Amino acid sequence: MRLIFFIMPFLIGCSLFRVPKSHHVTVGKTPKEDIKKYVDKNCLSSEGIGKLEYGDKSYQFDYESVHNKKENNWSIGFYFPMLGEEILRVKYDHQKISGSLYRRIESLLVKNEKPEKVGALVDHIKASLSIGLRLISDIAKSEYASRCVIDKFNQKRGYLKFTCYDRFTGFEKKVIGEFRQDVVSLVIPFENSYEMVIEFSDWHEGKLRRSDILLRKNTWWSKFELMNIVMRSKVCS
Repeated sequence: MRLIFFIMPFLIGCSLFRVPKSHHVTVGKTPKEDIKKYVDKNCLSSEGIGKLEYGDKSYQFDYESVHNKKENNWSIGFYFPMLGEEILRVKYDHQKISGSLYRRIESLLVKNEKPEKVGALVDHIKASLSIGLRLISDIAKSEYASRCVIDKFNQKRGYLKFTCYDRFTGFEKKVIGEFRQDVVSLVIPFENSYEMVIEFSDWHEGKLRRSDILLRKNTWWSKFELMNIVMRSKVCS
């Protein structure tokens, strides 16, 4: 599919993404139904602006993304003003990631992480991102209820925490989901205290307009962000 890029200044339309005073992500009396109700409000198929953060560096971009739930893949075209066009493709049923941006991320890991850890870290990124996207796709198809359990539920505070197990790997891999004040988070933990986070936020016109794809490492004193791809949609389908 051909991706058409629109160059948009990063600061235009900031008011579009203001967090409203009244929250829209609320929890009802049937929390399992709320999982679909809000996770499905994501903007994984969209056009907008964003930034790639790695360590102390930040790269702004315009993007267009397509989430094909039938084919189980997610494709994103990025346009970086100083670097040009980059592509990221995720075929999550096969845990395959490809494209020029993926190779760039690999090279950043090679430069900044211990050599003996890079291979395993790359494999975990593939698996964790695939598991998270696979769950999002299954939720959209209403094929998730038997694999998800409610951990915490507070209707008055609008808070919900749940755990879902991957349909391919079962109890070996899990996704920890959480709703809180217009934020939907899916956390996929893996070895050596690393975790992948897929987060949707910034409610506007019935959609969660911001998407974060975050890789972080937990330590006993803090959570350290290794990489974050932030996308703010101006057109969401």
